[in-house]
Amino acid sequence: MPATLSGRPAPPTTLAHLLGGVLGPLGRAATRGRAVALDLGHSPLGAGVGMSTAVGIDRELVAGRLGFEGLVVNTVDAVAATDWLVGTGGWAAEVTVTVGRIANEWLGWSGQVPGVIGLSDAAGFAANGPDGTIPVDTALGQIVTMARAVGQHAEDARVVAHALGFGPIALLDEVVGPTTSAVAGTVELLDTFAALVPTVVFNRALLANRAGKGHTTSGDLAVLLIEQESLEPVAAQQIADGVIRRARAEGLEASAITSDIIDAVALLVIGRELGIEVEEISRYLAPRRYLARRTATGGPETAATRAALDRDRLRLEEDMRWLEETAARLRAVDARLDTLVAETLVGAEQAGRY
Repeated sequence: MPATLSGRPAPPTTLAHLLGGVLGPLGRAATRGRAVALDLGHSPLGAGVGMSTAVGIDRELVAGRLGFEGLVVNTVDAVAATDWLVGTGGWAAEVTVTVGRIANEWLGWSGQVPGVIGLSDAAGFAANGPDGTIPVDTALGQIVTMARAVGQHAEDARVVAHALGFGPIALLDEVVGPTTSAVAGTVELLDTFAALVPTVVFNRALLANRAGKGHTTSGDLAVLLIEQESLEPVAAQQIADGVIRRARAEGLEASAITSDIIDAVALLVIGRELGIEVEEISRYLAPRRYLARRTATGGPETAATRAALDRDRLRLEEDMRWLEETAARLRAVDARLDTLVAETLVGAEQAGRY
């Protein structure tokens, strides 16, 4: 399939390789999300207004019974810090920027090449298309709009944090509202995107037909000349550049580059013909074969892509285990608190204090 770089044609890739570029930042965002959750899992209780209290309370005991990971030790830090506001909003923006960008990329495909992308099912979206289904542009536009809204909430959280004086902060809506809106918007966006992705259908034949257009594989012509003809890199690049310029001038794509064109340019550069076979040219410039030679770690060649996706899958499994273990721990804390409250009420009633 074709690829773009800052809106301009880039060497071809595969859909799996492209989506691997989405999984990477989402995986890192998940890791940072766990770090944010760990920070939020430390108890500020017992800090008072920042100078603690003369009442003999055991902050560690309270934190443990409520299921916190530990304490925010310094009592000023416990009530004055704003890093959790900015960090949580930043995590939300990090997730949604990635989702919004890939949705916007697909939206661009749809506008540039009608029929290249569509929806097989519009479940989860308002049915407003002529056949009762939502147009793909509308669905993707909705994702982009939601992502930008989260980004604005995250920016608002940063602005609010900067404006606060250094001291205890009141957890009023104008203070925490942007952060909570960013988190809520992220959850909604991910749910919406997760419902959309399985319904997205790509016209693989159309994508494959456009791969390699615009001489996006022609850069490997110099590699061919170096590897197969043992030319010096400077001469190889000069010949390759001359061939590409001539092909463009004649309205030819990389697939139409012939030995005659290469020989004509080679005569001007090194004073001799090369006589390269058409099959050899195709081995370097045909999109599928171009990709097959990209075997470096993380590259678009099939085995390299599969290995990278396997690593992403392992990371996802680890994240899911953490999520399940954290949820189970919180459920256990809730159950323990219910028991503690019930025992406390019974004791108070028996002592005549309730």
